[in-house]
Amino acid sequence: MGYCRFLENLFGDGRVALTEFAPLSEAELTDGDALIADYEQLSRLDMPGNAPQFDAAAGRWAAVKLFRACQFAVFRDIDAQTMSQELDEPWTAAKTPAVHYSVDLLFRFLPDLAKFATSAAEQDPLLETLNAWGRQWTLSSVGMPGIEPANIDGFRDDASLMQLYVDRIIAARDMSRLEIPAVRKQAASTLGLFPELAPRIAAALSSHDEPTETT
Repeated sequence: MGYCRFLENLFGDGRVALTEFAPLSEAELTDGDALIADYEQLSRLDMPGNAPQFDAAAGRWAAVKLFRACQFAVFRDIDAQTMSQELDEPWTAAKTPAVHYSVDLLFRFLPDLAKFATSAAEQDPLLETLNAWGRQWTLSSVGMPGIEPANIDGFRDDASLMQLYVDRIIAARDMSRLEIPAVRKQAASTLGLFPELAPRIAAALSSHDEPTETT
């Protein structure tokens, strides 16, 4: 039950124990679905505003991908073909706000995994996959370097996810994400009258201000 133990630890203290690569049974996946659903209910309580509906299929897809990526980051003798088979299958359905929210339940741990993989080997081919995920799922990849352009089309119109995104940008001081006007507007609104709470973000926002015309 390595997959389920992985999820339990991930959702608990974040210190995961990994077993060696082996096929996942439908029973493991089903038990994992229940763990993800329980975690989603708790996570929802901390969301700003009303979070989108949970998409169980997207949650399972992200959980399996993250589990496999963590295994490949630790067990270095797994061959490239197996890695490709396990990691390269993309999410093919529409990327709705519900999907972004559900994938983020797992991929919010992506920056930490990318940092670990980078420290292990900067030329690791696994990093190419992690960075690709970071570009595809920008809600989850705040703080990861080199994720440009940071497309927000999938959740731009969802107030809860946009606020979560901006809160993460402010916390991570990820100025690269401020290139999009809608993100700058949300960040300025979030800081409001207290820019001193995030001076680097406030300075970056000021540098984007349009000069006013004088007569």
